[in-house]
Amino acid sequence: MLDHVLPLISSPWIFALVAATVAVDGVVPVLPAETLVIALGALAAHGRPAVAALIAAAAVGSFAGDQLAYRLGLRATSVVAKRGGRLYAAVSALRRYGDVAVVLGRFLPGGRTATALAAGSAGFSRRRFAIGSAVGSVGWAFYIVGLGYLGGTAFHDRPLLAMLPGVLAGLTIAATTRILVRRGAGREPSAARESSAVGELSAVGR
Repeated sequence: MLDHVLPLISSPWIFALVAATVAVDGVVPVLPAETLVIALGALAAHGRPAVAALIAAAAVGSFAGDQLAYRLGLRATSVVAKRGGRLYAAVSALRRYGDVAVVLGRFLPGGRTATALAAGSAGFSRRRFAIGSAVGSVGWAFYIVGLGYLGGTAFHDRPLLAMLPGVLAGLTIAATTRILVRRGAGREPSAARESSAVGELSAVGR
């Protein structure tokens, strides 16, 4: 089976596919972008695709998707005020932690899209968002490719099985982080402070 896969992953078009998938996943998080990158990272431990190029493609796609989601948020300036849940949690994180929230948001399930949309909708500084997105994209690319690469190294003789540890580790870390974030968000007052949070972010985020 691997003999049929190798010609595909050896093509330079695989990096364009990775960048496009990761970018679209930042706006419509339905594509298995993380799974794809982890799987390719596991195969990279066997020589192909090139690790450096894979990391670069993932980082570029992540940054591009962030900017698109931010621009969509700019066109929907009332969306945070009208909706609670994940978007309001993202606004609260931006208000509390600023650039750090932009960097770390992408490591949470759905956090990347929510943070970018909330930042644009609430008027968070475009320059600060772009810098945080660039730093976070590079860090995320190293992290997600590294998960796959470690699995590929551990199961060097079984490259297809090597994809599983990275995928499982990524899901476990993401789920654990999400639970911790939800517990913290549960202490946050709900509707009474939503509009003030957006207002404060718009004032200090520029």
